[in-house]
Amino acid sequence: YSYVENENTMIDPVFRDASLPWAIDMDGTLIREDVTDLAMIKSLQNPLFWFSFLYACLLVLFRGSAYGARYLETRFIVNPKTLTYNQKVIEIIEGHRKLGGHVILATASHHLVAKPVAKYVGIFDGFIGSDPPSVMDAKAEAKARLLNQRFPKGFIYAGNSEDDMKVWNHEGCLAMFLVNCKPDLLQRAQQIRKPYIVI
Repeated sequence: YSYVENENTMIDPVFRDASLPWAIDMDGTLIREDVTDLAMIKSLQNPLFWFSFLYACLLVLFRGSAYGARYLETRFIVNPKTLTYNQKVIEIIEGHRKLGGHVILATASHHLVAKPVAKYVGIFDGFIGSDPPSVMDAKAEAKARLLNQRFPKGFIYAGNSEDDMKVWNHEGCLAMFLVNCKPDLLQRAQQIRKPYIVI
């Protein structure tokens, strides 16, 4: 099982297989920020937007956190130009695409947020995101199912959070990019018996 720390470390052949599609998480993986947090901050910066923040709080209270998050994300859609992108992730994606590889953006954020980010970066062949009401929260098990439906022959997934463990553990995930993972999460992810690269 490959552990890549530098250019001289051996890379598992699965990562050079252009026939395997890649799915890249957004918040904390492709970008440093969390778009829901950015939307919440924006809703609090101007008193004219406080009603939106209070409404989101009511959604969280009575319907669940995903409802509040999706509302804020679409009420205050982030400008892709203002985000901080992980250049190492982008470089790896570009290398895979040069080999003819297929890469999509896979996020739990609303698809109306994912679309402009994917378009701005210009290295994705498609995207998936939450799509209320049918898919309210495309993370963890839900994201794994969506990716498995889209890529029934398997895929490689890049993520950074506890929710991504559900995707990495899914049988359809054949290899893993572990991006900016906290030490405990990194240790547990490395114990999954699949090839991985740490970024």
